[in-house]
Amino acid sequence: MKRYEKLRELREDAGISRQRLSTYLCVHQTTYSEYELGKINVPVDVFIKLSRLYGVSIEYILGLTRERIIPRSDIKAKLQGPQACYKMRQ
Repeated sequence: MKRYEKLRELREDAGISRQRLSTYLCVHQTTYSEYELGKINVPVDVFIKLSRLYGVSIEYILGLTRERIIPRSDIKAKLQGPQACYKMRQ
């Protein structure tokens, strides 16, 4: 499985729309769709955000391991909140 296929699989498994996820990531919906289709490269900061959201390692997203490592927590709860976009902790 290619990494862009894993992005779609994780999103669909979590029951999240592309629109909601793109809002969370602060990218245009078309940009996120292009990530999932493998048309453009996913920036490292987006991999980090997705890893934290889904509770999986970046290695899992990249297809370097089959082990999720971090148990899936309440993904939808992470999407809730007053902030429109995810802010990485400094």
